[in-house]
Amino acid sequence: IPLPKPKKTFTQLEKDRFARASFNYIKEYFKEGLKKLKKDDPDVETDIEDITSLQFTSKIYVRGDIKAECNIWLGDTFGRNSICYNEGTRRIGTNSINESITVEDNGEELGLHVGLFGVREQKMATQQQAAEYLWTRFTSPLQSR
Repeated sequence: IPLPKPKKTFTQLEKDRFARASFNYIKEYFKEGLKKLKKDDPDVETDIEDITSLQFTSKIYVRGDIKAECNIWLGDTFGRNSICYNEGTRRIGTNSINESITVEDNGEELGLHVGLFGVREQKMATQQQAAEYLWTRFTSPLQSR
């Protein structure tokens, strides 16, 4: 006989740590993606720079010309636990965003709400799904080169 599970209440500390871990996961995903991109294509150069421990920028150059650039940071624009994403080659900063990923819970576990402006599924995303989503957005200009 299935019995309902009591809902878990997550503390702000747990949410803050999950947000920080998710941000770090995304940053490492981008580092690995940029390394692979550079290794697989001799025309590509990449750059990733930590602005602070809670913000980094990534760039992709093709034959010396910038093709993609993004800025990713944790917190404050849409709440302390939001991971914000800004893309483009002319308007990198923290005063505008293209996407926001926020921590949410379903009463059993913490996850990520992905897609502030884009279409998203109703289920929570994992750290990997969130990183893949942002990476796909970031690298989409390379599809038309």
